[in-house]
Formats: sequence, C-alpha cells, structure tokens
Amino acid sequence: MKMLRSLIYREYKLSRGHQLLMLILFLLVAGCMLIPFILGGEDFDPADLENEDIAYLYIFPLIVGVVGGAFAGSNNGVHKADINSGWKRYSISLPPKASQLALADTIYKMGFVVLLGVLTVVFSRIIYDYTGYSTYVFGMNIFLLCAVFFIVSDAIYTYILMLAKDEKDAKKYRIIGFFAVAGVLKVLSMFAEKKGKTAMDYSQKNIFKEIAKIAETAASEKVLAVSAVLFAVSIVVYFAVIWRSYERREA
Repeated sequence: MKMLRSLIYREYKLSRGHQLLMLILFLLVAGCMLIPFILGGEDFDPADLENEDIAYLYIFPLIVGVVGGAFAGSNNGVHKADINSGWKRYSISLPPKASQLALADTIYKMGFVVLLGVLTVVFSRIIYDYTGYSTYVFGMNIFLLCAVFFIVSDAIYTYILMLAKDEKDAKKYRIIGFFAVAGVLKVLSMFAEKKGKTAMDYSQKNIFKEIAKIAETAASEKVLAVSAVLFAVSIVVYFAVIWRSYERREA
C-alpha cells in the first residue's frame, strides 16, 4: 500500500500543473455558463417551459458535460514526461511491478474524473436552484459518455506513445498516436452520421424541438445506467492497456 501511495503521489507531482490548468479552464467554462441564470434565472418558471426553452436550457449542461468529460479523460502528460526525462528506461530496475504502476495511473486518473464529475453535479444543482428544472441526469450522462471516449482514446494514445524509448522517439509516436485517435473519431462519426441529412434539411425543421427530443432521451435514467457501465468498462480497458504497456517495458 505504501508503494501504491508513493506511485500515486508521483503521478500528482508530474501532472499537477496540467490538471490545475484543466481545472481552472473547466471552472471558467462553468462560470460563464451560469451567467444567464445568475442574471435572469429568478424569472424562470419550469411550469411554462416549451420545447424551445427546454432545448435552450439543456445547452448549458451539455457544454459543461462535454468539457468536463474531455478534460477528465484526456492525457495528463505523465508518460511523455517519463520518456523525455529518461525515467521510463531507469524504472525497469525499480521494485514497482507493471500492475502496480498501471493501478496507480488508473487510480489517479479516476480521482480527477471524480473531481470534475462532482463539479458537474454541482453545476446542475446551481441550475436547479435558479430554475427549478433538473438537469442532473442529462449532465452526468454527457459527462460520462465524453469521459469514456477520451479515456479509451488516451489508452490508445498512451499505448502507442510508450513504444518510444527516448525523447526523439516520443515525437514520432506522439504523431502516430494522434492520428490513431483521430482515425477512431472519424470511424465513430461515420457511424453516428445520419444518411440523407443535410444542412438544408435541418434548417427546414424546428431545430429547438429536435434538440429537446434528444435531450429528453439523454436525460433518461436508463441511459445513465448504460453510461455508467460504459464508463466502468473504459476504466478496465484503460488499466489493461496501461498494464500491458508497462509489461512490455519489462520484457
């Protein structure tokens, strides 16, 4: 346990600057999203909501959820720092096992996810206080789904990056990792794209009504259960991939 705590503390020391910046940016985005409610939220009556109002309301937790999930799941720069400093090669002779290193990495990442997840819930609570309309489930669904994508993307990127032996190698593998993640995003976007839908098609519809329908579906507790399962799977995948990366280092 002492070894694990030391490894987690090491993760904190290496990534605290990056994650402090992510936290500040997240708070700034959330703060900006709260301005309309602070200025005019007291006049908001949930009983008089129409589709356009609901769609407008959901935009705010949508943005905060996307930003929070992206920041929570994105790469924190620890492995790049290890390669550039030479610690990766030196660490082969150190006592920690691959499983311990991967577990410390995963626990620390989970800690930051939990922190931004709690702040996302707090954001929804503030909206509820001003409007009387609950966006808890919707906001958490968006946060978890975005976190899932970025955690899995980070696992892919890190696995490729850790093929590097030194700083020169790292630059090459960072580019490869970037394009690998971009390729995954492209494939997913192709599946998500609806055939036959054009900008003109959308302009002829009530866009707010469509957004409201999507939001109501995403605010379902059943969707939250699915999101939670996907999130748990993404954490297991991340741990397994990082573990394999460290085992490869020891081979």
